[in-house]
Amino acid sequence: MNRKAWTPVDGSPTILDFSKCRYVSEFHQVLRKAFGFPAYYGENPDALWDLLDGFFGDREEEPWEVHVFGWANLENRFSLEFRRMYWSVFEDAEKEYPNVRFILKS
Repeated sequence: MNRKAWTPVDGSPTILDFSKCRYVSEFHQVLRKAFGFPAYYGENPDALWDLLDGFFGDREEEPWEVHVFGWANLENRFSLEFRRMYWSVFEDAEKEYPNVRFILKS
């Protein structure tokens, strides 16, 4: 297995479905699969930013939506600080790449 290899992903929208996440490892699996992250993804906010920067940097010309499901369900499972840290990475991606939108869905 090539630890540096990204898995190809379909085009926009990217679906993040956190509705069944009960553990941090499951949260990161959702991210890993949705964006095709390589095996070396470090499962922390800085690592997420680094990989999103690469993901969206390669797609700067394309409008890209990320539909986020189950975010409200995380309130009962993950701390406010955890949720704020990761949502702020999504907001930073939107600021850096005006073609990208993270959209909360029910």
